Amino acid sequence: MKLFILLILTFGLSCKSQSQLTTTEPKLEFKFTGLTFLSSKCYGTCPDISMNIYDDNRIEISRAIYSKKGQVDTNLNGNFKGTLSEKEFNKVVSLLKTINWDTVIFPKVLCCDAPIVTLMFSNKGTYMRFKSMTPPQSTNALIKYLTDLGSKVILPKYDKPIDFEDFEL
Repeated sequence: MKLFILLILTFGLSCKSQSQLTTTEPKLEFKFTGLTFLSSKCYGTCPDISMNIYDDNRIEISRAIYSKKGQVDTNLNGNFKGTLSEKEFNKVVSLLKTINWDTVIFPKVLCCDAPIVTLMFSNKGTYMRFKSMTPPQSTNALIKYLTDLGSKVILPKYDKPIDFEDFEL
């Protein structure tokens, strides 16, 4: 019986040490001042989204949402400005952190019938720009979230044009 208890204690301490080792992964650092996401329309109902997200949670969107091929949803279209919730902003940062931006490669595919996705941002003082119709799989969750956010987030309408490609990073 004493041997059984000793084995359980030894195994338990060993498991605790192992779990402590596996939970202390290094945190990925990701700091940006601004992120621009562009997703072009396609020949179907793909939304046409241009979006800026700033490090202070501000968001600017210009979008065209299609209810049917060639038919826009007038309630969701236009320019919008507002502020992301902490949850929405933190989700964007979390998804950005999952990608190794130093090694990711966007294939130079800019043809055919799918949206062309462009991501522009600064990270650790370096300006980065990625553009492709077939982004790498490692970016799928980020692109899906940004597309959904840009299509569905409810913000106040903004009547003036918004600059998306040349804003200050």
